Amino acid sequence: MSMTESVVLTMTLLLGLPVLWFCIQIAAACFFKPQFEKAVEIQNEKLPDRITVLVPAHNESINMLPTLYAVLAQAGKAIHVLVVADNCSDDTAEVARQAGVEVIERHNTALRGKGYALDFGIQHLKANPPRVVIVLDADCLADNGVLEKLANRAMSTCRPVQALYLMNNLHSPGLKEKIAEFAWLVKNHVRPKGLHNMGLPCHLTGSGMAFPWEVLQGVSLATGDIVEDMKLGMTLATQGKAPLFSEDTVVTSAFPTNTEGVASQRTRWEHGHLAMMWHEGLPKLLKGLISRDKALVGLSLDLCIPPLALL
Repeated sequence: MSMTESVVLTMTLLLGLPVLWFCIQIAAACFFKPQFEKAVEIQNEKLPDRITVLVPAHNESINMLPTLYAVLAQAGKAIHVLVVADNCSDDTAEVARQAGVEVIERHNTALRGKGYALDFGIQHLKANPPRVVIVLDADCLADNGVLEKLANRAMSTCRPVQALYLMNNLHSPGLKEKIAEFAWLVKNHVRPKGLHNMGLPCHLTGSGMAFPWEVLQGVSLATGDIVEDMKLGMTLATQGKAPLFSEDTVVTSAFPTNTEGVASQRTRWEHGHLAMMWHEGLPKLLKGLISRDKALVGLSLDLCIPPLALL
């Protein structure tokens, strides 16, 4: 076999395995029955003393109020809302305070990124830690009852729980927008459902994430990674605390409509994902194979699947 043939064969195998895993996930989502047992629900009166909904917000004064009102509408006395106004140049902090929630402000232009905002919030909560922290982006809407269900499942499994996070186009979408919505549906709904049906964990997708407090104590959130959710999920998986998918708890958001927002989002999805494939996916896959950790192997293979537009 010539050198060229060897290279071609190697590349075919490297690309073929993620594609095969992608096809298996789709088939599992369509035809398999769930292998994870349903978490035992805790009755409302047995909810923890405190659930904190942590909302990182950067210049979100326009989009944030519907999110906060939706949270407050289902927030009982056990649910506490904390907004982290991160490097804001608008009135995000004041708008959140007027809505009646707790607000802390972070100003550090040298350290930018959602990970730093989350870490700032967690450090603040250490003075009076909750039992469960639910991360919800400032432009996301949580369906009624979602917060309690997520908290229940995080507590009963002692693992992170990821809600079904969907994005929609607010205006009449063109072809590119329809493709983006379809790709998001496959990535955040179909593939996690397939993994769940096979008894495997899923990736964190950035919003609608519930964490038992003890789980957060073993990881560092202070990072500027543009795909901090994927990195956090992989880190937790190596600690035996891989996230679980919760299909019937839905949070929704809208695709950005301005050019800058679209470009930023595409960079996060594609460039950040490709970087994670190299730095996290392949090393963790090898580690999972050596340790025979099927959860880590499943997540690592999933991470090695390129973004759908590239695939």
